[in-house]
Amino acid sequence: MRPVVGASRCPTSEHVRSAQRFDVPTLVAHGDDDRIVPIGAGPKSAKLIRDATLKVYPGSPHGLVGAHEDEFNTGLPALITS
Repeated sequence: MRPVVGASRCPTSEHVRSAQRFDVPTLVAHGDDDRIVPIGAGPKSAKLIRDATLKVYPGSPHGLVGAHEDEFNTGLPALITS
């Protein structure tokens, strides 16, 4: 598994082209309390990426830190095998 390209408030055409080139199953993880990247960017990214799964973490800030990090790590194996 490798990290995904970060989202942006105003994605450039290069961000869009890059996302559309992904050719592996991809998890788009987004906290709904992210104050850096608006929550609307998660679904937009998931739509651009073929075979993407969107997972929104309620109450999580940008970076899914702290307890949210544990939730992400605990749920990741199930998402990988699904």
